[in-house]
Amino acid sequence: LVQQLHELHQTSAALEEEHTAALDVLESAKVATEKENASLRENVKQMSQDQDVLRETIDEARTHAEKEVVAWKEKLQHSQIECEKLEKQLAMADEKLSDLQTLSDHATSEKEGLVQQLHELHQTSAALEEEHTAALDVLESAKVATEKE
Repeated sequence: LVQQLHELHQTSAALEEEHTAALDVLESAKVATEKENASLRENVKQMSQDQDVLRETIDEARTHAEKEVVAWKEKLQHSQIECEKLEKQLAMADEKLSDLQTLSDHATSEKEGLVQQLHELHQTSAALEEEHTAALDVLESAKVATEKE
């Protein structure tokens, strides 16, 4: 019995050493796991912060892009209004040009008529001058004849 008790003590001591060694290994694993978990938590926290920054940056970019779209739409609308105004002005200018062309054609036609009348007046004037000269000659002859008488 003493012998068995002695063996049990030795076995117990050996098991206690193994148990202590196993506890030390488990404690080391626990510490390593806790460090790894703490590191992972820190990484998750950092990723969450990065995600928040990215979300905020995306929101700001979206807001800026929406403002740009609104500004460009306003510019486009303004340009369309200006184009419509210019188209109206162009239509009015075309109409005025057409009116001026009509007036020019009318004036040209009138000028041609006046040139024709002037030419006829010149011919009439020349004919009248010849008649006048002939009448003066007749009168002069009559005067001379009258004076001789």
